[in-house]
Amino acid sequence: MGSSAAGSPMRRAVLLGGPGVEGGINGPGEAASTWQQAEALGRVTPSGLGIDLLDDPAALLDPLGKLGVDEVFLRIAWPKIEPKEGAIDDEALRRYGALVAELRGAARSVHLVLSDGTAPAWFGVEGWLMPSAPDRFAPYVSAVLERLADGIDGVVSLEEPADWVMAGWLSGSAPPFRRFALPDAIAALDTMLACHRVAEGIVAGWPRIEHTLLSSSGIPGDVESRLLGRVTRRRLPGPLLGAIDRWSPGRALRDRDEADASQRLLAVGRGVVPPGMLAGELWSLAGHDETGSIAAALSAEGQALSISHRHVVARLNERGRRLPGRPPQRVIELGQILAEIDQAPEGRCHRLFLGELVDRWRYGTTSSCEGLLGVDRSRGRRGFRLLSTDQSGANSIAEIAELLRISTRPSAS
Repeated sequence: MGSSAAGSPMRRAVLLGGPGVEGGINGPGEAASTWQQAEALGRVTPSGLGIDLLDDPAALLDPLGKLGVDEVFLRIAWPKIEPKEGAIDDEALRRYGALVAELRGAARSVHLVLSDGTAPAWFGVEGWLMPSAPDRFAPYVSAVLERLADGIDGVVSLEEPADWVMAGWLSGSAPPFRRFALPDAIAALDTMLACHRVAEGIVAGWPRIEHTLLSSSGIPGDVESRLLGRVTRRRLPGPLLGAIDRWSPGRALRDRDEADASQRLLAVGRGVVPPGMLAGELWSLAGHDETGSIAAALSAEGQALSISHRHVVARLNERGRRLPGRPPQRVIELGQILAEIDQAPEGRCHRLFLGELVDRWRYGTTSSCEGLLGVDRSRGRRGFRLLSTDQSGANSIAEIAELLRISTRPSAS
């Protein structure tokens, strides 16, 4: 399989974690997130108990080995680490440190994802609109690095921030559950990217740690790239907010519309980001379903790309039962992507995200399933059970492992 640079094979990565996998959020006596009120009112499905990820990750190590995974992108919970503003929970950091140590036994590197938009309850559902947000985000980033830096290889400050603000301020499916509030959506994204820049300055204190942002796909990702290129190009001295450039939503939208077409690459409905630190503007791929677009991206001049492949394999009803759907296409799609990678010049593909390792709770629901391993949630908060297949019933781990085995280029593992 492809290599990231001469003599450096392409990495295989999975995404893991989140409230529905880890559990322990918004229940009695548990840390509270910005989803707490919506869960209490029955507006969304509770994230539940999870699958004991922190206490017993052993069941996840075998599939990681079979897939030859080099990297795990592990979501950690800001509400658990800082349950009260300014109060860092050392026990939560210790437990995450133990999980990182276990994962490193099965994966070459671990990257921590600090937030997908979810924040502690004290931050407030409108917290991403507050000018103080970067100052409030910074202590969390510092605490994580001071305690866990020795065991990790990378930090992702935010995951798909534009998707989050669309859910929160445009479609009303995430906190603060507002609809059609476009100016505030742009302002919230502006603030989140300012938080990303603040994190960039903090991570710079650990030069060997990679720092990046997992981009959204399609038009949301294009908006991210336009805004990120204009948020605080200067260093962040003194008070963190002193160097953050602000502008009107109208200007941000004009920047997006005037973007050079060469920045709008095509992909198989999945995101593509550059490897390493963001030494310039974030690349993102518009969501199109032609596999030829992958080939075009890989053959283009420029730095190597990371390709992220995700696929919803099934949907669940309100009782956690699988709904009938089309035959699973994940392995077929991934096979097409691998064929394109194998035909690309050496060094053009840096990293292949194989997708979610385990089904997760997202935007207040467990109905949309994309994990390589499914979770039986039919018992609700009384407990979840990790399945040996994905939610469609297919043994995706075995099938993908075979695809990777017959690929013409070896992995880094």
